[in-house]
Amino acid sequence: MAKGRFVRRFVGFLAVLGVIGLVIVYSLLTGWQLLPSVGNWFTKLGAQFSSLSTPEPTWQTSVGDQPVAAAATDFAVVVTSRGGVEAHRLSSGDKLWYRDAAWVAVGGTGNDVVVVGRTGRKHGYDAVDPDTGAVRWSDGSAIGVWAYTNLIVDLTCPEATTCKLTGRSPESGSKRWTTTLTGNARPLGGANHRLAVARPFDDDAGTRPPQAAPPLLGLPIDGQVEVVATSSGRRLHTYQPTKTTRVVVAGDRVVVNSAVPRNGSCRFSVDGRDPDGDRRAWHLDGYDLKTSSGLACEQRTDPMGEGGLLDAVAPDGRHVLLDASTGSRAYQLANDETVVTTDGRTLLVRSAGGGKIRAVRVSGGSTLWTRDEGKSVGVALGPGVVLFTDPGANRLVVVATQGGTLIDVESGATLLGYADNGLVVHIGLRVGYLTYHGSAG
Repeated sequence: MAKGRFVRRFVGFLAVLGVIGLVIVYSLLTGWQLLPSVGNWFTKLGAQFSSLSTPEPTWQTSVGDQPVAAAATDFAVVVTSRGGVEAHRLSSGDKLWYRDAAWVAVGGTGNDVVVVGRTGRKHGYDAVDPDTGAVRWSDGSAIGVWAYTNLIVDLTCPEATTCKLTGRSPESGSKRWTTTLTGNARPLGGANHRLAVARPFDDDAGTRPPQAAPPLLGLPIDGQVEVVATSSGRRLHTYQPTKTTRVVVAGDRVVVNSAVPRNGSCRFSVDGRDPDGDRRAWHLDGYDLKTSSGLACEQRTDPMGEGGLLDAVAPDGRHVLLDASTGSRAYQLANDETVVTTDGRTLLVRSAGGGKIRAVRVSGGSTLWTRDEGKSVGVALGPGVVLFTDPGANRLVVVATQGGTLIDVESGATLLGYADNGLVVHIGLRVGYLTYHGSAG
């Protein structure tokens, strides 16, 4: 009898090994990835039994793949994931539509157009209505897009070294201008590829809603920066960075930062240039935009800045923000403070010990409020709000830039995007909407 049980167990063990073997063979023959699929299954299973916050969000739902960003209209929340995009009703979270996507960009007034890159080896994109998923207009040849509230700029490269930019109306897709670029711009394909601009202060800058098109686009092509006016599409000037110079576009200026070795240190200078004729608009000596390193003063990183402001160290050693348009000091930090982030209107600074966050109105320099927040607390600046996240304490707080708490919940969720009256957040494949209790400042 014992021998019979042993035989049955041994046969069962062989059967399990056989099933595992068949799964492995199937994976090898079809390219199906076993571990990610199993991981996704467990993630989806866990999402069914967890809440994104306490108190619970307005709504929460599961999406098909790992979400990376979200944008909201008055009616819908558009969630972008790896390989797709889907929309959910803003009031309830009910799913409205889904599309496969190579890449996704959201633009137009009120986020009213979703630009969906076609999948496979196809070029082109469809501009769809965020509320219904219906195609409003299309382009069959573009390989990339930059989406703004007032302009859609797409990139086509019909030949290896010939590329064109086209500015379009977000609502209808009608052409406003077209310009031919010099060199190979193919590496700039996809959605909102980073241009020659200052680096944002915080990683969550990409979750902010789209803005109006900047006056200038600086396209890094073949080691040069080609500057195009967004109002007309006219190519204004092409700049050639060197080992000791760095070129970025900030607002209506091209900022050329130089660092030259002298007597064992670096001698810094900054030019703000008008690319229409390459006229010098302003010049500063001794200002360090913190882009160089090494004995040769090589320029290795772009300067940091947002909202038309640039992070710099003045000749007197003071930490300042420069107005990129005029070269003037827009704000001077106290000796014990560092910049957290800014949008050009509101500035967030952290004390030397890291225990306090201060919100400042850039124009005039007045303090809006101060909060005690530890070094480990994440800080992000959104439209009229400041988000504090502390995964260790399982805490998420939203404060209006003018003061007043809008959200205070227990949550380890991560920000996906902003709506007019709340946040879209997620944990794994679980997405939800947290509503503000009050008005954003």
